[in-house]
Amino acid sequence: MIYLLLFFASLIWGLNVVVMKVLLLDIPFIMLAALRVFISLLFILIYMLMKKMSFYHKDLFKVIIISFFSIYLNFYFTFLAMTYLQGVQIVFINALSPFITCLLTYIFFKHKMSKIQCLSIVITILAFFISIQFDYKMFDIGFLFMFLGLSFYALSHIFVRKMNIEFSFTFIFYQLLFGFIMLFIHSIVTKKFYIEPLISLSINDWILFILFSGLGFAFIQVIYFYAINKVGIFLTSTFLSINPVITYIGSIIFLNETAYLYYNIGVILIVCSLIMNIYNLNKTS
Repeated sequence: MIYLLLFFASLIWGLNVVVMKVLLLDIPFIMLAALRVFISLLFILIYMLMKKMSFYHKDLFKVIIISFFSIYLNFYFTFLAMTYLQGVQIVFINALSPFITCLLTYIFFKHKMSKIQCLSIVITILAFFISIQFDYKMFDIGFLFMFLGLSFYALSHIFVRKMNIEFSFTFIFYQLLFGFIMLFIHSIVTKKFYIEPLISLSINDWILFILFSGLGFAFIQVIYFYAINKVGIFLTSTFLSINPVITYIGSIIFLNETAYLYYNIGVILIVCSLIMNIYNLNKTS
């Protein structure tokens, strides 16, 4: 059941990139990031009120630290990157998520990887270099921003384990709350928060935004933390790394981006890497 939920979360995550690319045409990236977190926060708040959950959390200072990395820095660099990159380009950086997770878990927990995991990471890195045709001149600054966003997100979950913070809706609520406050203050200070773009959005855009970025992100957060407690951070990251394939298909269909041959080869390699990881999970479970 947990793997099915992770697949559904990955599907939402992959299509969310497509929705964000559309909305970034009209809304400043830092403002859009703040709104996305705010809407997710509202869904979590409504759910907690309906279930009459407690809002008490004993480690709010720790939550602020985690929120700084998982929400503020992650969203800032990720949304900034999306202003530079096409959807199909984002695919190959997002696919590096398991590599980042493995690197950080080794640094902090001395977790060793299997031969299959190492090979799958090499294949994923190869896919990225194929996507830029092994030409450093094609390395856009947006790749670095996206890599930083992924790294801060993965690092935040390392902190969750290091600080022994248990999964709870209260934790997610305050994580989103503090993250929203940080992003909102940033957007106000930089004068990138104004009402006009919101008024001009169509009903369809609002529906997509609320479903994928509001409710969808809240769902992803809940499933991510739940899965980490159940199957571990690496297995969770592996299943969520299906999302780049979803983004690739969505970018071609909905954003009318071009599927060049080297992109197709790169995506095939990413799929091969995913199959290897899933095979390794079945073998070790």
